[in-house]
Amino acid sequence: MEPLISFGIIFALLAALSSGIEKLVRKKIAININPMVFAFFFELIGAAFAFPLFILNFEFPQTIYAWPIIIASGILWAGVAITMTKSYKYLEASFIAPASRARIILVLIFSLIFLKETLNSTKLAGTLLVFGGLVFLSYKKGTNFAKLKEKGMIYLVLSIVIISIALIFNKFAINFFNPETYNFIIYMSASLFLFPWIISKGKESKKMIKSRFLFLIVIASVLSVLYNYFTLIAFKFAEANVIIPLTELSSLVAVFGGIILFRERKDMLKKIISTVIVVAGVILISLA
Repeated sequence: MEPLISFGIIFALLAALSSGIEKLVRKKIAININPMVFAFFFELIGAAFAFPLFILNFEFPQTIYAWPIIIASGILWAGVAITMTKSYKYLEASFIAPASRARIILVLIFSLIFLKETLNSTKLAGTLLVFGGLVFLSYKKGTNFAKLKEKGMIYLVLSIVIISIALIFNKFAINFFNPETYNFIIYMSASLFLFPWIISKGKESKKMIKSRFLFLIVIASVLSVLYNYFTLIAFKFAEANVIIPLTELSSLVAVFGGIILFRERKDMLKKIISTVIVVAGVILISLA
């Protein structure tokens, strides 16, 4: 394994840890607010947390062609927030969790087409193992697929495609921006694009600001910024189709954090088998 790729793997694992802890924090945010309001404040708080590093490390890109990337990325991440929250309105969470893993495969395909990244049998086998292990982990027996509404499926498919494209944009953009600059701008851009959705949501905004869960919302947003920042750094050292499957280890962090913190001991055998499959995939990817 090349030293630079090793750095990429380390930062990808740090990103997975941040995202996994964020998932645990989100479990405690049982607040009934408008999802668009939550998404806006989530992105705005993220921008505020990313701002100090942005000020200290701001660099203008060397080409004007980099700025359309920022605009497109802000729209994409705002689109992710909207479509994902909408999908939860119509679909069962037990269906969304495994289905959303399709982004691992989409990122692999998009990275080959648009970024001209490399692929070999070891990397492909590792990616499929991570994908299969995570689907097995998050799938719940008894999900009634017949009751899934068409509108919800449209939002879910859109969210999966959009987040996959957004991740490819992040990988491409790191050629023009440093992680500190890009991280702040995409959070700020996403909050600006979401702002029109909450202009008429004054009551919901006040409810969220006064909520006893506000501190946890801030923590979740900060962890999201760390996830994105570590992922951007990882992109500087390794290909997207290596980094993204590794960051999906966040699901394992969330699961075993739930076992330790919330005593979620149900389906332990399935969790252990899934972990073995995913870890095997990660090992293959790291050796590719």
